[in-house]
Amino acid sequence: MNFKSTRFLPAVAAALLALAALPGCFTGVERTPVIKDTTGGNASGSKPTPEERLMADVMPQQPADWRVGKSFILTPGRLEYAYSPVAIASKLNPGDTLRFAAFRGTTRLAGDSITELVLTTPSGEEIISRIEAPMSQVMTMQQINVPFSVDVDLVNGARAALSGKKVWSLRPDKEGKKFRAMEITEVLPGNADYPFIVIANGDSIRMVTNSRNATARTFANQFSLTNPRKNYPQISDTNWNLISQGR
Repeated sequence: MNFKSTRFLPAVAAALLALAALPGCFTGVERTPVIKDTTGGNASGSKPTPEERLMADVMPQQPADWRVGKSFILTPGRLEYAYSPVAIASKLNPGDTLRFAAFRGTTRLAGDSITELVLTTPSGEEIISRIEAPMSQVMTMQQINVPFSVDVDLVNGARAALSGKKVWSLRPDKEGKKFRAMEITEVLPGNADYPFIVIANGDSIRMVTNSRNATARTFANQFSLTNPRKNYPQISDTNWNLISQGR
């Protein structure tokens, strides 16, 4: 290769990159613009979307705000590893409700301070989950997780915000179609990973609260409050149908 051809390569590479960066695809009939996927949430820190604002208040309570009687529904898991006494924890079952009783500071034999989360069982007995931090620190935390459980207040908050909402799906359904008009009819307790389940048009979608994790199953990642079709009037109905089927 001579000197001139070596200098020519960067220009060719730049031209190819520019072509690759052009948005959309060509159907042979019309130019179809890129359908921007809003499922990435708002990780950039830009202005919250309407979907994020709707769920902004559906967040776990700070431990300092917990009140006696706050409820948690147990989910499947090795409860005897997370709670003591084992004799009481082993009698619990998924679906049982635990109620917050107190935070209690204590010191281990090694001398370090930890916190005991005290909960009452349906039979009125006390069980304890240990938090590896002194109580002064626990009181400043944004949230703590009660092992193998779902926060009932969180589910109720999601239910109040979402029930009855008309939405459009941003993720493919079981038939592989998205941008489908739906109505949320119920919000149910989920599990420790996905605290609530949204029921829409008979589909069950597991979700988390608002998150800066772009891959999280948040409401904003799953649904739009407005019909995405209205943003692309230049696309024919035939091509929109193909797009909604991932084609």
